[in-house]
Amino acid sequence: MIKNQAIFLRAFKEIVKNNPKAYVMHLIKAFCDHSLVFINLIYMSQILNELANNQFAAVKHIVGEYLIIFTILRLISDFLGPMVDDEKVLVRRKISEQPYEKMMRMNFHYADQADTHEKLHRISRDMVQNHSSMLQIATQLFDFVENVIRFVWALLLLMPLWKVSVANIENQWRWINSSWLTFLLVILIIISTIMQTKLMQRVYNFVGDESDKTLETNAMSYYITTKLYDSENGKEIRLYNLHKSLKKISQEHTISILDWYKKYYSKNQLAVLLTNIASQFLTWFLYLLIGVRVLIGSLPLSLVIQLSGALSQLIAILPQFLNFVSVFAQVEPLERYFEIMDYPEEETKGSLHVEKRLDYNYEIGVEELYFAYPEAEDYTLKNITEQFEIGKKYAIVGENGSGKTTFIKVLMRLYEATQGQVIMNNIAAEKYSLSEYYQLFSVVFQDYRLLSFTIGQNISVGRDYHKKQADLYAQQVGLKETLEELPLGLDTYLGQEFESDGINLSGGQAQKVAIARALYKDGSMMILDEPTAALDPIAEFEIYQKFSTITQNKTAFFISHRLSSCRFCDEILVFDAGEIIQRGSHDELLAKEGKYQELWQAQAQYYV
Repeated sequence: MIKNQAIFLRAFKEIVKNNPKAYVMHLIKAFCDHSLVFINLIYMSQILNELANNQFAAVKHIVGEYLIIFTILRLISDFLGPMVDDEKVLVRRKISEQPYEKMMRMNFHYADQADTHEKLHRISRDMVQNHSSMLQIATQLFDFVENVIRFVWALLLLMPLWKVSVANIENQWRWINSSWLTFLLVILIIISTIMQTKLMQRVYNFVGDESDKTLETNAMSYYITTKLYDSENGKEIRLYNLHKSLKKISQEHTISILDWYKKYYSKNQLAVLLTNIASQFLTWFLYLLIGVRVLIGSLPLSLVIQLSGALSQLIAILPQFLNFVSVFAQVEPLERYFEIMDYPEEETKGSLHVEKRLDYNYEIGVEELYFAYPEAEDYTLKNITEQFEIGKKYAIVGENGSGKTTFIKVLMRLYEATQGQVIMNNIAAEKYSLSEYYQLFSVVFQDYRLLSFTIGQNISVGRDYHKKQADLYAQQVGLKETLEELPLGLDTYLGQEFESDGINLSGGQAQKVAIARALYKDGSMMILDEPTAALDPIAEFEIYQKFSTITQNKTAFFISHRLSSCRFCDEILVFDAGEIIQRGSHDELLAKEGKYQELWQAQAQYYV
C-alpha cells in the first residue's frame, strides 16, 4: 500500500513539476469559468431579495457590480482560453514523448534490448487504454482542479443552510437547525462516498486483474486486422490461403473482447446503480431541508436559487470525484513507465574534445577488452588486444553470435567495455566527449532505417543540405540511373506517408542510400555491417571496385558473411566465441589451417 501511494505521489509530482505553467494557467482559467456560474447564483439571489423588499435602487447597484465582475472574469477566461488549450496539448504530447526521448538518452545497453522495446510498446498502449497511465492521470488532473474549485464554491454557497437564526422559529421546528442533523448529513455523505468508492474499486480491481489478458487480446486483434488488410501482405495471404484463418483468429479475439465487456458492465452496473441511488437520496434530503426551512421562515425565499443551484453543482461534482478515483485502480502502468524512465542514462565520463583533423589520422585500438551484456553470466567479448593502423581496411568475419557486431559497438562506445578499454590516439576513449567521439564514425548497420522524407534528406539526415555533395555520393554508390529516372531526383519522397507520389525503393536501392548517408557524414572512420547484403552480384562488385575510392584514406571496418568480399580489405579479423583467433590478409589466412580457411572452403564449394 505504501509503495502504491509513493508511486502515485511521484506521478502527480512529476506531472505538475514538469508542466507548472499549464496547471497554473488552467487553475486561473477554471477559477474564472466556474466563479461565473456561482457568482451568477449569488447575485440572482441578491436581486430577488432586493426586489422582494422593493429596493429598486439597490438592484441597479447590484446589477452594475455583477456586470463588472462578470466582464473581468470573462475577459480573463477568454484571454487564457487559447493558451490553456495549447498548453494541454503540449502536456499530452510531452508525456507521450518522454519514454521515447528517454530511449535516446538511456545507456545503449538497455535501449538495444528487446525487453526494453516491449516495455515501451506496452507503455504506448497504456497511454491510450489505461486510466492509470501517466497520460490519463495528467488529463484527469486537469478535471480534478476544476472540480475542486466547483466543490469549494458549492460549499460556500450552501453555508446559509447552517447559518440560520432560530429566534423566530417555533420550538417544534428547531430540530431542523440542529447540529445533530448536520452531523447526520455529513455521516451520510461520508458513508455514501466510501460505499461508492469501494464498489468502484472492485470494478477497477477487475480491470486490473484482467488488464494483461485484455491488452494482449486487443493488441493481437489489432495486429491481425491490420495485417489482414495490408496490401503488402497480399501475396502471402493469397498464396498460403491465410485469409480465412486470419479472419477466424480476429473474430475469436473480438468475441473474447465482447465477453470481457459483458463481465465489466455486469460488475459496473451495481456500482453505477448504487451511486445513482445515493446521489438521488442526498439530493432529495437537501432539497427537502431547503424547502422546509423556507416554509418555516428560517431561510428567505431569495436564497432558494442560490442554494438549489449550489446543490445541483455539488451533486454533479461528486461522481466526477469518484471518476478521479479510477486513476488509482492499477499501479502496473506507472511501474512500467518509471522503470523505463529510471534506466541509467549514457554516462558522460569524458570531457576531452576530439581534435579536429582533415587528414583522418585517428588511430584506434583495444587493450585487454572484455564485454558482457547486463545480467549475462558469460562474456560476449573476451581478452581482445588489437591495434588498427590509420587508413587500413579491415574485414571482420565469423559465425553468427561470435561477437562481430558487439565488438564494433564497443569500439564506437555504444557499449562501454566491462573490462579493459578502447584507445584512440593513445588516450582512453572514455576520456573523450561521447557526442564528439560519435562524430568520428560513419556507419551503415545491417538494420539501417530510412525515413519517409526525400532521398536527399535521407542521405544528409537533415532538412537543409548540400545537393551537389549528396548527388556526388549517390552517384558513387550507383544511384545515378535511379535518380535520373525520377522527375524530382533527390527531392523525391520515400513512401506515401507525406506525398502521394512518393516511391518505394528496392532493397538494393535502399541499401545504397544508406551507404551514401555514411559517406555524406564524412566520419574519419567507416563501419559497414553487411553493406551489400541486399545488392545483386553486379551491384555488389561495383561497390567493391569503388571501395577504396569510397572509403578514401579512412580507417574502415567491414563486417560480412560473404568471404569473397574480404579480398578487397587489407586485413581480416576472424572472430570465434568472442575472441579474435586469427588476423592477416586473405592470402595469408587462406594458406594456413584455421577458422578462416574452414569458412572459406564451406562457401567456396558452392561456386565451383
